[in-house]
This record gives sequence, structure tokens and C-alpha cells, in this order.
Amino acid sequence: KLSKSDDIVKTFKIQTFFKSIKNPFHFFFKKSDKEKINWNQTEYLSPVKNQGQCGSCYAFSTTNVLETFMRINNYTVDRLSEQQIVDCSPYDYGCEGGFMHTSFDFIIENGGLLKNSDYEYEAKTQNCSTSLIATKNVVGSNLTEYQFVIPDSVEDLKESVLKTPVAIAVDANNLYFRFYKQGVIEAPDNYSKSINHAVVLVGFDYDEDGMYWIIQNSWGKDWGDNGFCKIRVKEGEGVLQCQKYGVYPVK
Repeated sequence: KLSKSDDIVKTFKIQTFFKSIKNPFHFFFKKSDKEKINWNQTEYLSPVKNQGQCGSCYAFSTTNVLETFMRINNYTVDRLSEQQIVDCSPYDYGCEGGFMHTSFDFIIENGGLLKNSDYEYEAKTQNCSTSLIATKNVVGSNLTEYQFVIPDSVEDLKESVLKTPVAIAVDANNLYFRFYKQGVIEAPDNYSKSINHAVVLVGFDYDEDGMYWIIQNSWGKDWGDNGFCKIRVKEGEGVLQCQKYGVYPVK
């Protein structure tokens, strides 16, 4: 789950604003005529994982996005350690929740992450294992910079996912999401009050009713459509507030 969503939304809106001031042309020259993308149809995207009975969705969203980003940039990676984020990130709350950008902050300060086989996922909060030295971090996992998506901007979210999967958040405390099996989720406007679950935006496509996002979850392949779902694109915060918060690796 995610924590303190109202405070964090204010924070990343401010940070995004300052990023736009620092690099104003980033937003004006990002147009693309590409019609669709689905990273799940490439060799780059990590497989669907299962977080189990632990509110560590933020760690899974973070690692799946970073693993894919690494492969796009020609690094070899099997699976990074979600448990290392859960146990060791001073900015998050273990199985009680956290955020993807604060997980990225931890990865930057830590010089990367260990592989899952060195620090295996246990689906519970543990004391951080300090016996594993930093030189064991997976080569290429040493993230140095990330970027927020402009909140409530369909265009910026679309242009961002064309480059790499994006760590986003949704309202998962509803029947539309929890019991999703097929089709496109089209919840009523103002249906969701808060974001509370981290997922991965892996692409977008179109049907006869318009554009939809393609989402990868971390509840195993038995959930949804083999671990994935589709959410209708609407202006503003989006269906299930899925356009409210997004962050992705840059280098």
C-alpha cells in the first residue's frame, strides 16, 4: 500500500513544477505520433510477481520498472531484491507501505540493489541485513536520476511510457479493481478518493471507445488478466486516480 498520499501528492507536484522550470523544453518537445505501446509484448518487461500478505506494492512497482529500464539500456538482470527495499529503505515503512520515488531515493543512495537470490523476498518486515556489501549490487542497478510525470497529464504519462514503464498508483480499494478479470475498467467520475496501491504502467492502446492504459499488478498471475488490467483514459486524475502520481528512471 501507499502511505500519506495527500502529503506526498503535494510534494511531488512541487518537485515536478521545479523540474519543469529547470528543464522547460522537456515538456514542449515530447510529441510523438506513435499509436500504441505494450512493454509486455517485448523482452524487456519483468514478469508478474506476487507481493503476498505484505503492503510492499511500492517495492514491486519500483523493481519491475527499474529492471525493465536496465534491460532497455542493455544490462542483464533477473530479479532485484524487493525485500532490501522493504527492510532497508529509511524513507518507507516496510510492509506498512511506501512510495516509489522514495524507494528510488534509497536505491540512489545505496548505489543500486542486490539480486533477489542474495536477499530473498519474505513478505514481512525484517531488520535490514547489513552483512551484504554494496559491491554485490547488480551491475546497472545504480540509478542516479528519476523523473516525475506531470500530475493529471494524459499527454505526459503517454510520452513517458513510450520511453519506459512508469511506476504509478491507483485506488485499489474497490470492486472494479479487486475483482477485475477482463475488459476496460471505467469507474464513474469522482469515484475514487485516494491512491493506495502501486502498480506499473506498461503501455496504452485503443478500442472502439477510445484509449486505455495497460497496467501490471503485483498480486500474481491469478489476479486479473494474467496479472494485468486495462483502465480507461480520461482527462484529469483519471479512472481510479491512475494519472495522479507517476515516476520513472531517467539514468
